[in-house]
Amino acid sequence: MLKPWTTSKRFERLHAAVARLARRPWLPLALCLIASLPGVWWLGWVDFFHTHDGDMHRWRQVEFWRLWRSGQVPVRWAPDLNYGFGSPLFTFYNPLPYLLGGVAQAWGLSAAEAVRLVFAGGLLLGSLGMYRLATEWYAHASARYWAALLGAVTYLYTPYILVNVTHRGALAETLALGIAPWLLWAEIRCLRETRTSSSVPLALAIAAMVLAHHLTTLIVGVLAAALALCWLASPRGDWRGRVAA
Repeated sequence: MLKPWTTSKRFERLHAAVARLARRPWLPLALCLIASLPGVWWLGWVDFFHTHDGDMHRWRQVEFWRLWRSGQVPVRWAPDLNYGFGSPLFTFYNPLPYLLGGVAQAWGLSAAEAVRLVFAGGLLLGSLGMYRLATEWYAHASARYWAALLGAVTYLYTPYILVNVTHRGALAETLALGIAPWLLWAEIRCLRETRTSSSVPLALAIAAMVLAHHLTTLIVGVLAAALALCWLASPRGDWRGRVAA
């Protein structure tokens, strides 16, 4: 039978070990990746699933890759769409999802597999982006990494995010919502730092958003503008309070 003081010391040592482990910044990130797997992994194990727009994106991917391989760069006119009458779809529609899918097809994947991979990439990108955004948002908080873990998992498993994949088949919007947290993270970094190099990630994120989905870019652009105004209106650095208000 263990003596009370022995049990107490064991619990103290266990508590100290857990506390030391909780202070490791890599642990919340590892847990974020593990928690994100159920929301992404299933895309690699199912056949192409029926959604509102999924089949359309699959055939657009077939057409985009065929035209790209034939030398039409940038891709503009799709002669096989609209029942063979052709369409200037790629002249005005966001090309980034199909460009990424084309890279996957260049590695030997089919159009259906490429579309599923872009879906999975958008979901995982959003989860990691929200983790990075929350880490930057709570930069001075001692539990910022754990807050970032909570934010990342909540963002990934928000019903609208998952419905975009499982029911709507909104390929471009899923990718854009994966880029959105990175854009806001880059904006905060750019506002905090005066170096010119800090604006490079922001410029890349804005370009990726525009190439991914126009409507999401407009919505996120309003949020980014509001965040910048709150920052500029808070000379003492209490910009988070103004955003919350």
